[in-house]
Amino acid sequence: MTRGRRISNNKRRKIKALVTQAYEAYNQHQVQHCLELCQRITALQPDQPDSANLRGLIAFYAGDHASAERCFLAAAKAAPKRADIQLTTAQFYSEQENTPRALHYYEVAYKLNPNEIDAILGYGQLLSMDDQHVQAIEVLKRAKKRMPKHEAVCLALARAYFARGDMAAAQQEVDTILKQQPHHGDALIFQARILIQQAEFDQVEKFCTQILAKDPSRVDAYSMLAEVKTFHDAHDPQLLELQKLYDKTPKNSKEFGILSIALSRILHSLKQYDASFQVVKTFKDTRLSASTYNNQEELAHLQHIIETFDEQAYEIISQSPDDTPIFIVGMPRCGSTLVEQIFASHPDVKSSGEHDYFATSINEVHSHNVERPLTLESMLEQDSPWWERVADNYLKRLRRLHPESRRITDKTLDNIRYIGAIHKALPHAKIIHVERDPMDNCWSIYKNFLVAEPFGYSNSLTDLGYYYLAYQRLMEHWHRTLPEGVIYRLNYETLIQHQQSETEKLLEFCGMPFHPACLKFYEADNAARTVSQSQVRKPIYQDSIQAWRPYEQQLQPLLRILQR
Repeated sequence: MTRGRRISNNKRRKIKALVTQAYEAYNQHQVQHCLELCQRITALQPDQPDSANLRGLIAFYAGDHASAERCFLAAAKAAPKRADIQLTTAQFYSEQENTPRALHYYEVAYKLNPNEIDAILGYGQLLSMDDQHVQAIEVLKRAKKRMPKHEAVCLALARAYFARGDMAAAQQEVDTILKQQPHHGDALIFQARILIQQAEFDQVEKFCTQILAKDPSRVDAYSMLAEVKTFHDAHDPQLLELQKLYDKTPKNSKEFGILSIALSRILHSLKQYDASFQVVKTFKDTRLSASTYNNQEELAHLQHIIETFDEQAYEIISQSPDDTPIFIVGMPRCGSTLVEQIFASHPDVKSSGEHDYFATSINEVHSHNVERPLTLESMLEQDSPWWERVADNYLKRLRRLHPESRRITDKTLDNIRYIGAIHKALPHAKIIHVERDPMDNCWSIYKNFLVAEPFGYSNSLTDLGYYYLAYQRLMEHWHRTLPEGVIYRLNYETLIQHQQSETEKLLEFCGMPFHPACLKFYEADNAARTVSQSQVRKPIYQDSIQAWRPYEQQLQPLLRILQR
């Protein structure tokens, strides 16, 4: 309905016919004809939601995401009671990885039509991705009551249970699918993921082999196979198939990155070090050429944190007495997942994984202040009650995951930037800084697939080296300026070589009694969701120490920077 005027029945019929024709043209890929029909619709009704929706779809697939967003928002505003329009907007934001907005529109679509399968799945899956596992499970269980054998619902439920650490429930959902379709690829892949968590590596290899026999193009199966299988023969049929798939996969795709890491890992195990390095370098150079990451800006930001959060920054702090969180920080691939698993093995501790809860809490508390942007300087001007609100907001999010746990770990590595703010908001929280041999740490970062833009330094050995030096300066600043007893320096190599004594000291620092289960961290019942997922399901091993040595010649640019 146009604003302020009623539409006649005759005009309404014309609009309906044009909308039908426009969707038919769109489905037949007649883009220009579809746009012409949309113009005719808009002339009759300027805020007609289907016209805006179609223009949004056309703009999105043309790569004009800014125009697509404007169109989808206009459509959603014009049709607040139409679940299909709200769902399209949700799917757009999900594609853009804008979780808060996608969640909002999925929730609206789900409430308008709780029987719409795409709304159910999208809403449930995003809730789980946002660590709202309880709510995700509730949504998906309601769907399962109506559709008890729906494969997509069962798989989404399996993912939600898995993320919450309930492997038995996840297994039940996978079993439901496999009873109907024994060769269901996604279910078999998920079965393999569960088996990795249970350290059943021989079974994982069996499942991956079964999957690839049916579908040799399953990138995720090759990724898991490279984790669990020891290759001894350069002519292994699975390796040859992997190389074929690698050669024909577009270099700018996510699949190429996954295949690159799998292939380089296998070549390393065959001691083909030059070939292994070249595979990694080709992938990293491709990502570097497409990246908008600016290392100089990042280094300047880290230096600005050092200059702003000086010794006087902690004269005003929150009065929150809560010591629930244990923050685990460091560089990626520093051994933080191992430390998280050690804590998660303790009966008093649960792990929350990696998320942006603390940064989000600061932004939400500050969002009420429309007069000034949030800067490091403005953060230091806030009073004690402001920091208490940050603490309350953060703790509410954290306890949503594990409401009954005495202590909860937060392994968000990017919190290295927020350590000063963390202490101001939660002065009784403990911070564990995990550090590792710099060359081993940097090589492990470079050879792995770190997707998020903040890790853009991982695509260049030079950027990586300079970032690592800046990270060291920042962490030394926190160790020097924070009060004693707040931050603990844990060396990965020392932990590997002296597991029990280092574990005892770590727990003592956090005011926790030693528990023998912590020495069997690989049996923890939580879900490890990082690239270290198979490694932390094994007892302590020393293969990762000095792992960079076979690549010493190729890593000279990095070595020269770190030796400064």
